[in-house]
Amino acid sequence: MSLAQENAKYFDAQASTYNEKDWHKILSEQLHTAIRKNVGWIGLDWATDDDRSSSRKEVRLMDYACGTGMVTKALKPHITAATGVDVSSGMLDVYKQIFQTVPNDTSTAKTDIKVTAQQGDLLAQPADPALASAEFYGFDIVACSLAFHHFADVDLAAQRMAERLKPGGVLLIIDLLHHDGGYGHGHGHDHGHGDGHGHGHGDGHGHGHGHGHAHGHEHGQGHGHNHEHGQHIHGEHHTPASKQTPHSHLDVDHIDQVPEEVRKAIKVLSFGEETVKAAFDGAGLVDFQFMPLPEKAKFEQGAMKAERTIFFARAKKPLNLTH
Repeated sequence: MSLAQENAKYFDAQASTYNEKDWHKILSEQLHTAIRKNVGWIGLDWATDDDRSSSRKEVRLMDYACGTGMVTKALKPHITAATGVDVSSGMLDVYKQIFQTVPNDTSTAKTDIKVTAQQGDLLAQPADPALASAEFYGFDIVACSLAFHHFADVDLAAQRMAERLKPGGVLLIIDLLHHDGGYGHGHGHDHGHGDGHGHGHGDGHGHGHGHGHAHGHEHGQGHGHNHEHGQHIHGEHHTPASKQTPHSHLDVDHIDQVPEEVRKAIKVLSFGEETVKAAFDGAGLVDFQFMPLPEKAKFEQGAMKAERTIFFARAKKPLNLTH
């Protein structure tokens, strides 16, 4: 069974009770609030409240690995349309139910938006025909929350998501930061090669979730980069993420602490800044920004509990496509 299939199986089983877990409710609200507070940092010319009319500017979101729709809900006041895409049909059923049940939720937007959903896998090879039509291109923003660590090839993932953007559009990745303590039963570990996170996996879903593609990185020890809004992660080269080995900047050495049913759906626990930047650069994106959130997030899965730092990373598709 492929990793994408493992993820679909895992999240299909979780879907009906996913939003009922107390820790997940807290995590979803934490991310929802962080997205709302940082819409300016994301860097789009959003649809505004005073521009809500039949002729207002169109702002389209692809919520990739959408899960139950936390990103869609958080950005709802600022967009005119959202397309949720996920490999899990169970999660998509919940996503559709949420947005069909509360079409005029005044707590999240002053007016309705068009919300559609599609089961599909952007990383599929050959390309997934379910995502081939024009409606799955030309997005103002593609967001992927707590799913990047599921992808077998993050370079390919960034490239495939960037292809879905219109010129000037933004790719937003939300995931867990390495170098941030261990993943286990209450004690942390800090390893220089770790990219540190480990999804409790129920986590990736109100926000997004994993699609099931693992990956490994080899980032050699070299120079570090300091980005505005970013956290300095020392000693990383721009080795393509897909060519990296498991033990440089991916926190894989604690993956055995993750419950088996979750472990089947992931091979990477988290990322450092330069790992993400390399993937964005390889996808031809520009104006990269990286921002760790100040408040740690809590994850639970059976006996496993952890606190991790979440990061936001974003970059833009250049207006000049020959860039």
